[in-house]
Amino acid sequence: MLRVLPRFQNTPLSVEWTVPFGPTFFHIGVHNLPPEEAADIMKRLQALTAHPNPARLKERLAELHSCKHVLLVLNHPLWDENQIGMTEHERALGQFLSLAGDCLHALEVNGLRSWRENYGVMRLGSLAGYPVVSGGDRHGCEPNAILNLTAGKTFPEFVKEIRAERRSQLVFMPQYRQSLKWRTMQTVVDVLRDYPASFDGRRAWTDRVFYRQTTGEHVSLTALWPKGNAPKIFAAVTNAVRLVQWRTVRSAMKTLLSLPREGEVAI
Repeated sequence: MLRVLPRFQNTPLSVEWTVPFGPTFFHIGVHNLPPEEAADIMKRLQALTAHPNPARLKERLAELHSCKHVLLVLNHPLWDENQIGMTEHERALGQFLSLAGDCLHALEVNGLRSWRENYGVMRLGSLAGYPVVSGGDRHGCEPNAILNLTAGKTFPEFVKEIRAERRSQLVFMPQYRQSLKWRTMQTVVDVLRDYPASFDGRRAWTDRVFYRQTTGEHVSLTALWPKGNAPKIFAAVTNAVRLVQWRTVRSAMKTLLSLPREGEVAI
């Protein structure tokens, strides 16, 4: 739908694909899907997520790898997101790379992961022969904290730099030095705050969160909770978010959440 508008006709079609693997799962950034095949490819990826199969996984990745303008990135590879323990996670990661690593083109360093973890990803990329590219995982209004520099004038030209030339240049923006806890708090505020300038029906966070009823109909929380009928816990959260937007409170919270903890590594 976005590509219908002329100025967006070259917008890359990308998805973060969740791949169940053994005791955990991995996220693969699948970038620049061919538009005429994107819908069919998505169906095949979704089917594999629903019914994991290592042999089929290799087939799907090889299929994507065969498209010369597609970029396959293993996102935040050292994040034990399923909380199975780092020893088990690293074992599964090794098995995953042994199975399908020849179809991957890069590893992601993530603007919302710690420097310790991102440094580990860069070391892994160096040892395993993968370039590293920038990623964000942002769900608020913050610009990405890590950027890629490229001489490419189009996304396929950027893909060529990564896939064929194995060349990637990263810039860590100044905000990456800020406390990750503080930046996460800012994201929560972005998600839950009101946007008065937005069109009607999207201004409050309850306008933007939907509940699927047994009939299959999606209803906003605003429709479910007429004024004054929202559960008290949600009213408390909304009031807390409004409080954090006050300049003095934000300053105090930023100082508190920026205090270093034992074992943390700064850049």
